Amino acid sequence: GVNPRPDDIIIVTAYKSGTTWMQQIISELFFHGKAKPASAADMSHWVDLRVPPIEVIGPVIEGQSWRRFLRTHLPADAFEPYFNKSAKYIYGGRDGRDAFMSMINHWEKAADVWYASMNESPGRVGPAMPNYAEAGSVPEIFDRWLLEGWPSLPNESDGYPMWSLFHNNASWWEKGQANSNIMFVHFNDLKADLQGEMLRIARFIEVEVDEELLPDLVKACTFEEMKKNADTVAPMNGLLWKGGGNDFIFKGTNHRWKGVLSDEQVAAYEEKASRVLPPKCAKWLVVSYDWPRGIWKFGNYEEMFLHQDLSSDLKREMDGNTLGSPAAMDLLKKLRPPFWFSANLHVKFPALVPHGDGTFTRFLALDRCKGRREFLQVLDIDPSSPSCMRSLPQVRQGTRWPRPTPGPPLCFDLEWLALQKVNHQNMDFAWKPEKAKIAPPSKDDIAWVKQRLEEKVGGVPRPAPPKRHPSLLPTKLRE
Repeated sequence: GVNPRPDDIIIVTAYKSGTTWMQQIISELFFHGKAKPASAADMSHWVDLRVPPIEVIGPVIEGQSWRRFLRTHLPADAFEPYFNKSAKYIYGGRDGRDAFMSMINHWEKAADVWYASMNESPGRVGPAMPNYAEAGSVPEIFDRWLLEGWPSLPNESDGYPMWSLFHNNASWWEKGQANSNIMFVHFNDLKADLQGEMLRIARFIEVEVDEELLPDLVKACTFEEMKKNADTVAPMNGLLWKGGGNDFIFKGTNHRWKGVLSDEQVAAYEEKASRVLPPKCAKWLVVSYDWPRGIWKFGNYEEMFLHQDLSSDLKREMDGNTLGSPAAMDLLKKLRPPFWFSANLHVKFPALVPHGDGTFTRFLALDRCKGRREFLQVLDIDPSSPSCMRSLPQVRQGTRWPRPTPGPPLCFDLEWLALQKVNHQNMDFAWKPEKAKIAPPSKDDIAWVKQRLEEKVGGVPRPAPPKRHPSLLPTKLRE
């Protein structure tokens, strides 16, 4: 077996959610430019895999003299007997549709030795892994993945031909709410800000980062560098795939499901995710930063083509009418909000969407927060406009606040305001997140904020339950 150590790090994912990427990141942070005893894949073992058996791999893991970083793909309930309260756990999450497409590549490119290790090794439970060539089209496989579990896992209703990504996500999310030694890292955040996420991970695992070495550490963890060294980075040096490591370190991109899955399949995925995942987990994993489908038609989209790193992908998605979320556009048309703010493409793009009745939705997406990029814009929103929330809460006589006009109340988030109070000294333009110590607010801080609001505005208005459009209600409530 494997005896736990108090400084162990366990990398956890369902599958195809950045496992190998995280192994590379931890390896670079640990060895900090020094020679490594082996590749990240050879140092970071999948402890619950039956190939090779624990009798073989156990002594290898026990013999590691460096701080260990192991991996598992078990859900938290199955992993519970082995949970080490002193260890650090890093859970990698990814939108299930992206994980599914990456799994398709993993399965399609698998070599005979991969099938042999899965199907012919001792200890197999359940039927053999089916051959990809006999599985049907990608949309057909997606339907089974979304609605069919593996026969040997009777409590799971999705995940074919693997295990349930939803159950894995949900179980670790719930485990993380009760255990501070579990950190969540999203695949999209690694893509958007690799350096920032590496520094966040370093703080969590308590590793000091040399600022002079940081650019080289980050470079070693980029997709381009890992692709150059694919046979070294991939498990078993890429032996398990027909094209070696290059088939395993494939594209590292998201949204490849667009144009492959139908709108109905996308909607079915989003409905299931929102139903079976804890709400905050679903928001973290699933809530899309996508633009509404077709929003580009209402602005000067040609300017976006000036961004060389975006132009080819943008043109392809525009031509195929796959740029953006149809559900988001449907929501925009139903609710007709005066403003809609978005992100995702890391490019500034304003648009004006008419609704045919004299009203408009002003859409705005901003660039990523980097030098020489358009990441900030100040908007003047007239609070007296009928299209905006235009009232202040009722106030006591004698204050300098104006008497409000009828309308929705302005509400406050006590916890967020208390967080701002406690960390006020860090809120300046010279703040460096990697050096800051973010302190959570105490009950006394929250009480202080509440008292100040009582003094200033006569109370702490809370939002009433929102009135939902009938078409957005669950089917049973509509009926």
